[in-house]
Amino acid sequence: MKKITLLLMLFAISFGYSQTLPFDFSTADQAFTHDAAGGGGGAAVINTTTEKLEIFGNAQPWDNAYVVFSGTDVVDLSDELNNSISFTVDPLSTTLAVDEEREHRIKLTHTAGVYEVPFTTTGDAEQTILINPGVLGNMTELRIFVDAGVAGPNGDYAIDDIQVVADPGPTCTDGIQNGDETGVDCGGTCPNTCPLPPTTIVAAPARPALDVLSVFGPAYSDVPPNAVQSFAGATFVNYTVETADDTRELTTPTAGGGAQYQYFFGTDTGLDLTNFTTIHLDSWVLNAGGPDSVIRIILQNFDTTTGAFQHNLEATIDVNTPGVETWNTVDIDLADFSNSNLAKDNIQQIQIVAQGAVFGPTYLTNFYFHKNTVLGADDFSINDLKVSPNPTNDVWNIESANIFIDTVEVYDLLGKRVQTLNPNNQQAIIDASNLRTGLYIAKIYSGKQLRTIKLVKN
Repeated sequence: MKKITLLLMLFAISFGYSQTLPFDFSTADQAFTHDAAGGGGGAAVINTTTEKLEIFGNAQPWDNAYVVFSGTDVVDLSDELNNSISFTVDPLSTTLAVDEEREHRIKLTHTAGVYEVPFTTTGDAEQTILINPGVLGNMTELRIFVDAGVAGPNGDYAIDDIQVVADPGPTCTDGIQNGDETGVDCGGTCPNTCPLPPTTIVAAPARPALDVLSVFGPAYSDVPPNAVQSFAGATFVNYTVETADDTRELTTPTAGGGAQYQYFFGTDTGLDLTNFTTIHLDSWVLNAGGPDSVIRIILQNFDTTTGAFQHNLEATIDVNTPGVETWNTVDIDLADFSNSNLAKDNIQQIQIVAQGAVFGPTYLTNFYFHKNTVLGADDFSINDLKVSPNPTNDVWNIESANIFIDTVEVYDLLGKRVQTLNPNNQQAIIDASNLRTGLYIAKIYSGKQLRTIKLVKN
């Protein structure tokens, strides 16, 4: 009877101990259980002299020591600002080099799931580890893996002072945007200046409008696509630098992401680049990725009869030249594209792809094809023309106060001439009633003088 009574008393005393954080390993109820992870040997014991938990590895990749919290002893990790786990690790080996790194893991099982992250120790000195999770639930189990993922002789480590502490204040080296930072570890009170997007735009060379096919940009009238898409996790949005939507912002979190312009109006409604010689693009990159980071331009030609895909024409732009936070203006001869000897008379898809080490965001403008021609001195000498109404539903009236208009040629944005007039007068009337809705270019001749104007049909 005495033995039974004594056992009940001991059980009651043991059951009354609180097994929750903080742990300083000054009492036996803070013991961990060793998980041999399929192997043999190893141990997790409290050293009553040093009052530290000593974990002895057993040469298994995932051996660990753990403690379970239950009932009222569960650890509340729901306060995002006050749920960091702090503890010290003292490698027991005296043969570790001062710069030798060992990798470990900690696993927090909680009522909302599992949080598991690696941590490292360096050398044989005692060091403090801080684990800073997001919002978790009540922690029901804590596991520490020694030399995680490494088979063979494992190290032995002394663990102490496991506790929940307030999250650290924001720093300029923690890899996240916090505090008064305006970017990741930059801006605000941080010494690092954040990379900046462009504040001015590159002026495109003045070229005859009929010698240009514009994909996007403020300099020329764009050929309207039937769709603009992004892919592989990329985002592609209009961005304003000087005038509304004069630029595009391309963000590519993974290699191979990008955007594409499509001209799938029919089997033969793509861009005919047969008589064009060059492609122009201005790009501005933040945070260059690496030496292999490039922008790929892919032109996809389709059969004009069947509508089936035929081939790609490709070229690349090095984003590291001239560097980040500056405009990189390139004119690439179409003859330098791959497969340049093949047809490019029905380009129905144009892709802009970020390749190599991740970079960006990237700002793009003035993306167009041209014939490598520029406007002559007389091209702007007719300066008193008036066009009304513009846009129109039926006709455009073109008037000049003192110059005779010899000839008017109207072209669609694919370069096809749709009307020719010879008014030989100071006024010309262009019938738009049979034209499709969209943008048109009018070339107006007076003697040796020429002016091109943009016309809009509603």
